[in-house]
Amino acid sequence: MSRWVQLTDPPEWPGAGTRRGRERDRVLALFELRSASGSPTTPSGFAALFEVDADQILRMAVFLDRQAALRALKNEAHELA
Repeated sequence: MSRWVQLTDPPEWPGAGTRRGRERDRVLALFELRSASGSPTTPSGFAALFEVDADQILRMAVFLDRQAALRALKNEAHELA
């Protein structure tokens, strides 16, 4: 793995760019699943939360959808408070 974590936006996004860093961070990624022909699948996708520290992925949690991942983040923040 590289010494730097890198996130690259899709080029068609306004203000698209690449961000690099080494600090501890959480990243929410959404994955859309499609068949080889390009048709949607069931389930249509999933979400994953990555916890990154320095140059390593410390933890990855997978959820059925974005809302479930956001609920987990909210619950974790509540438990830490």
